[in-house]
Amino acid sequence: MSGPHHDKLFDLIEELEGKPATWGVDDCTMWAATWFERVHGRRLPLPVYDSEEEARRLIADAGSLVALWSAALDGHLIERYGEPEFGDVAVIKSRLFGQVGGIFGDDGMFFWRSARGTALLRPRRDTIIKVWAIC
Repeated sequence: MSGPHHDKLFDLIEELEGKPATWGVDDCTMWAATWFERVHGRRLPLPVYDSEEEARRLIADAGSLVALWSAALDGHLIERYGEPEFGDVAVIKSRLFGQVGGIFGDDGMFFWRSARGTALLRPRRDTIIKVWAIC
């Protein structure tokens, strides 16, 4: 599949290829926010932080990563029910890292940012906690 949103997403992925995530800049939450901004030209009202400690405090105060994202995204994005589509942002439950945020690509592939860089996985449906439509 191709198109302008595909090009934008793969440009975003390529920009960070091989680079570890920086908290508050391009970690799993801010990377998804950057994706939204590239598609729609405006920022999402996510909290600002600049360290792992601040991010973890915000998540703890909200109750979970999905709760933090829901507080910021609900009302700005439409929650998607059913199968995620290309460009959707989501929070999934990973076995090693707990809740992580990222962006769905084609064929159910999920891109997310970690300390090691951009990772790709195909989450099982029961690990997808919440999805918001972007495109």
